[in-house]
Order: sequence, then C-alpha cells, then structure tokens
Amino acid sequence: MKNGEFTKGDLLVDPDMEVDLENGTVTACLETWFDVDEKFGLHTADEDHTWVNLYASYTPGTGAFQIEYVISREDSEEWREYNPTNSEKLLVLSMMEECCQTCHGCSLEGYLQDTNGPTQTM
Repeated sequence: MKNGEFTKGDLLVDPDMEVDLENGTVTACLETWFDVDEKFGLHTADEDHTWVNLYASYTPGTGAFQIEYVISREDSEEWREYNPTNSEKLLVLSMMEECCQTCHGCSLEGYLQDTNGPTQTM
C-alpha cells in the first residue's frame, strides 16, 4: 500500500473470473497481500475462522465498476462495498485486463463475449 491505496503488489487477480451473462459483468476474486483490517477498518485478525474476500466487478458495455468485500465467518457472511479511489479503480481494471490477456488470450470484453459463445454474423 502506498498512501493508503492499493499498489500492484497488494493484489493478485484470480484468472478464473465469473461472468454474469444477464448483466454483461465480469467479476474477479482479488487475492489480498495487504492488511485488510487496516485498509477496511476491520478487526478480523483476532477472530478464528474469519477471513475477508475481495471482488471486483466490471461491465464493459457500460463501464460500471464495483469493488466489494465479504467478511466470512463460520456461521455468516457480510458483504460490504468499497469505494476505490480513481487510481485504485484504474489499477484493478488494468490488472484484470492483463490477467485476461495473459491467461485467456483476450481482453476483458473478449472474455465476456467468449463466455457468451460464438458471435453470429448475418
């Protein structure tokens, strides 16, 4: 983290991204390599069987972008939205794009289209 913002070394994009065909959204799980308690103002480190998962969702057609994290406990889950700074948004989007290019040989938009199946031409 630099000045409280994500840096490239703080995150790793899981290449197994989920696609929501109905909404045209690609969601990536972001592996966290930073202190989530400090970043999000939590106190999970002292809780056994508690962890935090971070997700980024992007809709290429509209440009909509969202980051959420889920606090998972043995008996419950709590979803919270995180409002990234503009530089954090750009970083995560570029990392998702890079992951698609490297792992799938296509752009984020292409990943979404490939998941939709072959395109039809007239």
